[in-house]
Amino acid sequence: MIMICPVCGKEFEGKGRKRFCSPVCQMKGSRQTRKEWEQKTGYLEKLRESRRIQRAEESEAKRNEAEKARKKHHRAEKQRDRRAETREQKARQKRAEKGDYYALMDIAQEDGDMLSYWKYYKLEELAFCKSMGKDSTRKVNGIPVQDEDFEIKVIETIKRFGEIQATVK
Repeated sequence: MIMICPVCGKEFEGKGRKRFCSPVCQMKGSRQTRKEWEQKTGYLEKLRESRRIQRAEESEAKRNEAEKARKKHHRAEKQRDRRAETREQKARQKRAEKGDYYALMDIAQEDGDMLSYWKYYKLEELAFCKSMGKDSTRKVNGIPVQDEDFEIKVIETIKRFGEIQATVK
């Protein structure tokens, strides 16, 4: 049976289901049929849209993963900070139990007990000067550390003036 090739228009001897005159025309015809089908069904637009959605989902998954990692890292940092703070508090408490005035001052300050803070400040200054064999010349807001009511007077001046001025003569 004689047939006409739909790609190049040549006549050829058709056998069975053969539609094209040569493998080259068969390839061109397959491509043309595929293009027509893609246009008719909107295949390329659908493919682009599905790939765009897939990329958006992958991008969202990466952002979610990065956010989870950031949160995990933040939790780990907070936990390390809490542990370090607990270690520092325990060490400070041990030093305070041994009579370390700086540790006692820190604890009093954390507790908001400013009367105790200034009492330990005074004791530390006097102890230091005694160890050096000298009398203290330190004043806070013009009040000498040796003053009997040092703590109360310092707190009153801080409330009155809103600042602390320490001097050593």
